[in-house]
Amino acid sequence: VYSSSPNDYKYTNHDKKINIYDEDKNIVGQYHPKERNRSGAFKDLHLLQEVYYNTGKGDRFGLNAWYINSNRELPMLTTDYGDATDFENRQREQTFRSVLSWDHMKSNWKLGVKGGYIHTWMAYDYKREVAPDNWASMTRSRSKVNTFYGQAEGEYSLDKKWFFTANVSAHQHLVRSEDKNIILQDGGKAIVGYDKGRVELSGSVSAKWQPIDRLGMSVVLREEMYGSDWIPLIPAFFIDGIISPKGNVMLKASISRNYRFPTLNDLYFLPGGNP
Repeated sequence: VYSSSPNDYKYTNHDKKINIYDEDKNIVGQYHPKERNRSGAFKDLHLLQEVYYNTGKGDRFGLNAWYINSNRELPMLTTDYGDATDFENRQREQTFRSVLSWDHMKSNWKLGVKGGYIHTWMAYDYKREVAPDNWASMTRSRSKVNTFYGQAEGEYSLDKKWFFTANVSAHQHLVRSEDKNIILQDGGKAIVGYDKGRVELSGSVSAKWQPIDRLGMSVVLREEMYGSDWIPLIPAFFIDGIISPKGNVMLKASISRNYRFPTLNDLYFLPGGNP
């Protein structure tokens, strides 16, 4: 799929007001100016390929691959009084994702395994024209992200009332992020953004009980690890029931806790991060 647009159009900017003055420089009125958006063009290319093979004996193998190539201008703020033709604000991205999968299915249980790789290259450029045909680069941000991951999940139905699931996944992130216009020194060592890696693990188990057709309850326990740190156990409870089959009137309720661990950007992004 390929899509593009110049996104060049006129509009009334309701976030700005222009004053109207009389001969004595007194404000006698205001109006919202009509402006033109000249920096919202984009070109996006998306490719997707999926291949599956079913053995006919309960096994299915799959290969999925995605590719994204994106080039986008980022519009100025509607409260910016600068001339849009004096600036260039652009973001480019190339991402490739691939997944290999195997699913084994029986009458009352299912097992699935996945493995994959993700590569992302992202660039952000902010330029300003300081003189005719003379552009100064203010920001040249470059990021490369490589992620390897694996996942295994299983489902088991004991009978019509009990249903169990288990899931475990692992991710290895390798990130290099830098602004080529900024080089900081720390004890004679150059710091250019950050170049870090981290392993993340996640596992969960759940049990669902359906005593009657119109009522279901489930309990979920989840545990995660990032780097060498484990987060507290995360429990959750869900209940849903059909109050009236007419109109499919349902009642749902849940209670859970949550925990957010810091991403690599939270820890190391410069400037303004927590290196």
